[in-house]
Amino acid sequence: MAGADRQPTALGQVVRRRRRELGITTHLLAECIGCNRSYISLLEGGFPTAKTHRERRPGDRFLARLAGALGWTRKRLDKEVREERGRVDQ
Repeated sequence: MAGADRQPTALGQVVRRRRRELGITTHLLAECIGCNRSYISLLEGGFPTAKTHRERRPGDRFLARLAGALGWTRKRLDKEVREERGRVDQ
């Protein structure tokens, strides 16, 4: 999707920061969750705004698996995302 507008989200920022803290690659994180590495890259870098990608935004089950792979509960992941949004809005 050359030229698609991509804006990193609070979730993407949190995932990238935590993944780096843990010292794991996007490939390893994707393996732990059971998804494609390119999806993790999209998540961290921001989804293109094209309509065809809107359905690919993470659902509840994916977010629960993601939180577990990052060593967190879903509640903790949600908290980190809220705090990241607060930092961005300041």
